[in-house]
Amino acid sequence: MVLNNERHHILDYKEVIKDIESKEPSMKRSNSGGYQTVDNLYEIGVFKEFKSSLENIGSHICQTPVKIESMWGNINYTHHCNYKHVHDGELSGCFYLQVPEQSGNLVFVTPAVRSESRMFFQKNVSITPVNMLLVLFPGWLEHYVETNMSTEARISISFNFYRK
Repeated sequence: MVLNNERHHILDYKEVIKDIESKEPSMKRSNSGGYQTVDNLYEIGVFKEFKSSLENIGSHICQTPVKIESMWGNINYTHHCNYKHVHDGELSGCFYLQVPEQSGNLVFVTPAVRSESRMFFQKNVSITPVNMLLVLFPGWLEHYVETNMSTEARISISFNFYRK
């Protein structure tokens, strides 16, 4: 889903993430190159309302109250990517702030063992992100981010929902 109501906050979100990048070293999670903030973005003023909005969406989808306990910023520069990984959350997500063309797709890995040997099988699912796109998925679902082939940075915010 595209969160058009966030368009007025995108510049603020990017500015805060870039400011953190200028002051703190990158976390090393699944990233190959690029930059990742610590996972407490939701404690910073500009992200508090965003956290609340996301929790409302997550609670609606899960049909039970959820809360965000980890939220971090991602910047992938040219030739940077994220390796296959899973999240800790019961439901996880990514919100895209800046998505240049050819900056890499989000790819979900099929959890079916030997699915190619079946008549009906699901291949990996690739999503081409756009600005303000919100993607939610089960935290256990393995995924990766393709290499950014653009000369511009791709910037996003990732987060994990947990039951209240």
